[in-house]
Amino acid sequence: MCVVGLLMYTVFAVVIVRQVGVMTEAVEDDVNGIISLFAWVHLLLAIALVILAIAVL
Repeated sequence: MCVVGLLMYTVFAVVIVRQVGVMTEAVEDDVNGIISLFAWVHLLLAIALVILAIAVL
């Protein structure tokens, strides 16, 4: 059950990456690269958390 919730959270992280991609196309700003980096790091950490949960549980 916990892994299912983490998988849903990973899908949410994918949505964040897609939304940040759309935002960076629509809005030109100096911090777009930093925001995009945070979105990708968030996604990678969510994937790592799912892998860790599967390994531990």
